[in-house]
Order: sequence, then C-alpha cells, then structure tokens
Amino acid sequence: MQLDIGNISNCDFHNAFSKIMGVTPTNQNQHHHLLQATRLDSPLGPMLAIADNKGLYLLEFIEYRGLDREIELLRLRLKAAIVPGMTEPLRLIDHEMKAYFQGSLKSFNPDISH
Repeated sequence: MQLDIGNISNCDFHNAFSKIMGVTPTNQNQHHHLLQATRLDSPLGPMLAIADNKGLYLLEFIEYRGLDREIELLRLRLKAAIVPGMTEPLRLIDHEMKAYFQGSLKSFNPDISH
C-alpha cells in the first residue's frame, strides 16, 4: 500500500493511515468492530469498498472529494477500525461489478449492503 502512494516517508504514511482509518497500522486489532477496505477497479475509475464479514458499508470512487469525511463518519458511527483487507462481501461486490460492466448482470444483490 505504501509503495502505491509514491514518495512518502514511513512517518507520513503512519500519520495519514492513523488519521483516516482511526487506528495505527500496528494497533489495528484493538477495536471491537473491524472493517476492511480494498480498492476495486471499474471502467468508471477506481473505487474504495469497505465491509465487515456481514456486509458492505461503503462503495465510493477514490477521486470523490468527500471520501475522507465519509470514512471518518463511518468509523465514528460504528466505533470501528478500518484496515486494508478482503471480506466475502468485498469479493462479492467485486465479482458483481465485473459482471455488471461485462453486461451479464442487470442488478446488484441488495443483501450485501448494510
């Protein structure tokens, strides 16, 4: 993840991660509700998806100006930590998005979102 950001120091990465995700990369297991985030590619642009093992909480374009605020509100509302990772709902939305943009899916499964 850090290599994708470009020319950023370890300290800057640690501070940015902590500010946005609400937890330091080394203390991510100390929260009761853990959400996982992953980048999903779409023909319309890269997206960020956040979910736990039960459902999808956020799916938004990475370029969206208010994304950091949406993440912060979600984190505070659920009293959760958000860490990089993959859950079954994230795999499912990735699969459904690919099928949708290939034309083989007409609607998304509403059961994966909270």
